[in-house]
Amino acid sequence: MTIIVLDPRFPTAIPLEAASLLTGEVSYTEEVPIRVRWAIADAGGHSVSDAEILVTTDVDNDDVQDRIAAGERIFDVGLAEAPSPAAAVPSAAPAATAAPAAASAATSAAPAQDTDEGTARVAADSRDDGPAAAPSAHAASATAPAAAGGELGERFPRVAEAIDVMSAARRTGEWEAGQTHASLLPYLIEEAFEFIDAVNEGGDVRGELSDLLLQVLFQAEVAEDFDIDDVAGAFVDKMRLRKPYLFDGSRDLGEGAELMPLAEQEEAWTAGRGGPRSQPAEFLPALALAEEAIRRARALGMSDSDIPVELMCPTPGLELESGAEARTRFVAREFLMQLDSLGGPAAGEDPADSNESAE
Repeated sequence: MTIIVLDPRFPTAIPLEAASLLTGEVSYTEEVPIRVRWAIADAGGHSVSDAEILVTTDVDNDDVQDRIAAGERIFDVGLAEAPSPAAAVPSAAPAATAAPAAASAATSAAPAQDTDEGTARVAADSRDDGPAAAPSAHAASATAPAAAGGELGERFPRVAEAIDVMSAARRTGEWEAGQTHASLLPYLIEEAFEFIDAVNEGGDVRGELSDLLLQVLFQAEVAEDFDIDDVAGAFVDKMRLRKPYLFDGSRDLGEGAELMPLAEQEEAWTAGRGGPRSQPAEFLPALALAEEAIRRARALGMSDSDIPVELMCPTPGLELESGAEARTRFVAREFLMQLDSLGGPAAGEDPADSNESAE
């Protein structure tokens, strides 16, 4: 059982003697930056909720203190005497143009500088995910992190700060600047499943949601023709169509307001969508696709005997040849097309779930 303590100012600096321990199962305290987890994953580490190896930047964390009290071995990066990155920023530099040095250290690869002997840096910027993409136009004018203002900054200061931090990361980090929508997809998928694990296992839901938020902010920052405000606007526009009662003043929206009946919600949602539910995502896993096809068939009143047996009882473990994934996907797609041919706005729509579906 081992604790690896990183410096929050230089989170990608790893104790050299502990580097070999990061090639197996690793757990993290919630404040460890996601890019550090990505870098360790690139080195062979596998993130789990509870492992013999615990990585942290907060020695006062309760889990860390418990493990220290239990006598676990500790590796410390040993950078307590190193100057903070902010010390390198000239004090006379204009606030609007000074590079956000603190954010550069906290959200991109650690700056190239001498560190204590016995320390190795995990190269978070060593990936080759495609040609470097120039930061988007809206990012170029962003100010340093923690400089958020306006109404958003007053109501939700940490949200505004998160937007600024992500913008600074994209501007100042070589790895971040080189990412594309496509290159970030594996991380989005992984974080989504980690969130599911946290919900199902009673884990750190807040921490996993923050990782998903990072993915949303990162994808918006990568975009060249829209930004996070446009993403939020698209959400509000959809809600305006699908839940008009939130905007037209017809209902009390204050604390203790009467709940909107499910039937009325369903009617408004369907009208706002403008048509029946679309086909499931193209790259949905085969078994999830089969489950969705079964759900839609049952919502139409079909009996299980009318649903293809390949969907009701997939047996990939008994296949004598490869291709079970592709075959299940093909059968599910064909069956979904049959369901669509039945027509009607209720096609594939489960009334109990209609308000939960994302489109």
